[in-house]
Amino acid sequence: MSIIHYNKSGSACVTQVGFGEIGVGLTFSHDIVKKGPSRGFPVVLSFPKEGTGYEIGAIALTKRWPKPNRSQNLHRLDSLCKSAESDEKVV
Repeated sequence: MSIIHYNKSGSACVTQVGFGEIGVGLTFSHDIVKKGPSRGFPVVLSFPKEGTGYEIGAIALTKRWPKPNRSQNLHRLDSLCKSAESDEKVV
């Protein structure tokens, strides 16, 4: 497999596939939906039958969390988001 080039924009490959400049592009599924078929490009969104991983875009604390425990609470939240228990709840 050869890589033609690396785009500066992670979602640019959707438009390139839509114009037929490249055959395959890898990006986030929401970018494909936003820039692909919804704009009239003949782009197909597909996932491996084996499944895919998840990406956590951000983890944040709210102002209401107790200040003395913010660091500990962030660590607990981070651990929960990366746990198998969390994966089961998402699916």
